[in-house]
Amino acid sequence: MPQILKYGILTYFLVLIINELLWFLFGKYEIIIDRKNIWTRKRYGLYNLKKNYKISEIANLKILHNVKSDPYIRLNIFWSLYAPHKEVIGFEYNGKERKVGMGAKDFDANGIKNKIEENKNYAQHGV
Repeated sequence: MPQILKYGILTYFLVLIINELLWFLFGKYEIIIDRKNIWTRKRYGLYNLKKNYKISEIANLKILHNVKSDPYIRLNIFWSLYAPHKEVIGFEYNGKERKVGMGAKDFDANGIKNKIEENKNYAQHGV
């Protein structure tokens, strides 16, 4: 294997570990729910990832237990230390499965699911 490839692979994994360590130490996961939308935001330092979901387009809402982290994003060691309960909200949105709450500390899956269900009827009918 060429030397440059070895250093490239090593650098890639080093960056992943540093990213996870920074998220573990300084990351914030925010969820905002109103009558029509759910906004999620993951941030630390200059990293800021925002997502928006329309409640009326959410289908098959459920609480998922013992969810393993996404292998491309989360390293399981930090995931198990940071969010040991591993409960997330799962739903279908635009034909894809989505998960809200991955990596969130002190995540109240039942409370968030109930809030989404309360607002779902309003969002669908626009009352």
